[in-house]
Order: sequence, then structure tokens, then C-alpha cells
Amino acid sequence: MKLLICRTIIIYLCVLFAMRLMGKRQLGELQPEELVSTILISNLASISIESEEVPITSSLIPLFLIAALELLGSVLSFRSQKFFNFLSGRPKTVILDGQIDQKALRMLRLTTADLMEALRGKNIFDPREVS
Repeated sequence: MKLLICRTIIIYLCVLFAMRLMGKRQLGELQPEELVSTILISNLASISIESEEVPITSSLIPLFLIAALELLGSVLSFRSQKFFNFLSGRPKTVILDGQIDQKALRMLRLTTADLMEALRGKNIFDPREVS
């Protein structure tokens, strides 16, 4: 039981350190690559906590490798707009001059209802209010 507690504390502190190192924000603000890193790190952490047969380094080494790759991706995104667009995608205009662009919605695989819901979240109830 003591070993489990120690392993959990060590993994928790390492995951916390790695996430802070990567500069994680709130979950709602995660980019796709950040979400993937977060999911992978959580899986690695759970393996080491659940299985005493697995050495703790079997999770810590990949955990910090993922953190390093995330940092490398951030640096490359900062230095190269093409790399940033590759990782994060490019924004699409779906409302132009108050009109909803249905073709852009289809490309994004969004419905008009999805768009209207997002607008209502910003207290906009009519697409013509978008400038």
C-alpha cells in the first residue's frame, strides 16, 4: 500500500510538472495537439499507478518525451506559420456580411444549428450582428 501511495505521488508530481512545462491552459483552450498529449500522458500515468510490475520509469520516460515533443511543436509553430497551420488548421470565415456561408459550414462539418448555438454562447442571436 505504501508503494502504491509513493508511486501515485511521484506520477502526480511528474505529470503536474510536465503539464506546467508545456504551459497548459484550461481544457476549453486546448489545441488538438495539446489534447492528444494530455490524453497520452494520462494513460501513461494510469499504467504506472495501477500496475506495480511496471517500473515507474516506463511511464516517466515517455511522459517527458511527450512533453519535449509538445515544446518542440510549440517552438516550431512560433517560428513557422506553415507548421502552425499544419498543426492547428486555418480559421474559416463562416459568416460574411451577415450571411452564413453554407459551403464553409459543410467543409467544417458543422450545421447551422451548431453555428447558432456557438453564437448564442457569445450573446449573438442573429448572424447579421456579426461584423
